[in-house]
Amino acid sequence: MRSVFVILKKEIFSFRKNFIGKLSLWFFFPLILFAVLGLPLYKLVHEVNGLNYLHWAAPGIWMASAFITTYITSFQRNNYLVTTTHVLEVFLKAPVSIWSLQTAMAIWAVISGMLQLLLALLLIGLINHEIYTLVKWIEIYVSILPIIIFAAVLGNFFGFWVRNSINATYLNTVIILLFVFSTGIFIPFTYFPESFISAIQILPIIQCINAVQDLVIYSNISLSGAFILMVFTAFLFLINGILFQKLIRR
Repeated sequence: MRSVFVILKKEIFSFRKNFIGKLSLWFFFPLILFAVLGLPLYKLVHEVNGLNYLHWAAPGIWMASAFITTYITSFQRNNYLVTTTHVLEVFLKAPVSIWSLQTAMAIWAVISGMLQLLLALLLIGLINHEIYTLVKWIEIYVSILPIIIFAAVLGNFFGFWVRNSINATYLNTVIILLFVFSTGIFIPFTYFPESFISAIQILPIIQCINAVQDLVIYSNISLSGAFILMVFTAFLFLINGILFQKLIRR
């Protein structure tokens, strides 16, 4: 466990050197999503479930900014380890296990995603004049955490295994586009074919997204999607660690 904190300290030190740049990116990212996706789609979709589109899309901006920041942070840090000459060797020669390395990278990505989510909640809440109780804000924040943790572990997995830069660019673009445009966070499912909706609604991440959207309109929510997503995330974490250990032993 000590090695996890050592790696995290290294990440914090690196973050402090680029503090202004990172903070600026996290500040403007949700605003860009609001301007590029929220406002144009508002011209086409004025209302969803009796709610003004910009208010309905707010959870989408929160989740998209947090998911993308977490995933890219995790992917970039893990990919750097395996593609940069001798970096992984240095870590492996130190008393650091693959599990500690994987855990530290995931935790750092989750922290980055949580900070991005906090900024997105504040900024979009101010723009939309959204007034919730403190308890409601906490409920929304906590309900998005499983998606952030999943994004961190997903970034871990692909960051370790996709080493070609061109393949990585294509893969990351596809994952981001799928999350933004096919999960119902910006385009309501009423605009999708019934067959697509039936297939995608069984995914636990979609159930998590639906729960966040239901929180905004004060509907009853189900936590089953969050539970299943966390189980799948833990499974993916274990599989990644086992496979990577086998690869190193070769």
